[in-house]
Amino acid sequence: YHTLKRIEETNTRTGRLYLKIYDLEHDFLLSASAVAEVCSSHIRNFHSPLETGQSSHLGRIKQEVNSYLEHISAILLEEPHITDKSYNKVMTAKTSILHSLENFLDAQTKGIREEEYNSRNSMLNFNLVFELRAMVAIAARFIKLYKRDDSANGSPTEPGSTLGAPPLN
Repeated sequence: YHTLKRIEETNTRTGRLYLKIYDLEHDFLLSASAVAEVCSSHIRNFHSPLETGQSSHLGRIKQEVNSYLEHISAILLEEPHITDKSYNKVMTAKTSILHSLENFLDAQTKGIREEEYNSRNSMLNFNLVFELRAMVAIAARFIKLYKRDDSANGSPTEPGSTLGAPPLN
């Protein structure tokens, strides 16, 4: 609210951009909160731990997602503008992670059919995959938004800037 009030009246583009960023942050935080809640609930209710196959597959996905999010964070904080190379690298990583998540769902489904995995662990994994998929897509939308703004601006933004918007206080 206060940030929007400080944006010059004639600069509606910056106001819209700020709201888009806020919307993406909100969506990302909702998914992150859902991940925390589903895991906490699983632990609070003393559900059995994940099977070895589930745990190792999920661990690999966690590493991929962490690396992806760290890369996006570095781009947004350090690059003066989103290069085609950076953009393509993010989109390739996004596709790879989404493919890994789909493979995990396939393995989970197979484990259910073969009665290797119980229902509570399966529901935990399904919820994790769905929220991680959303978080990966949202993170890519940040890059797309900044790339689009760079293109519309015709000039690069400063590293770590909020695309002409006042600081988020």
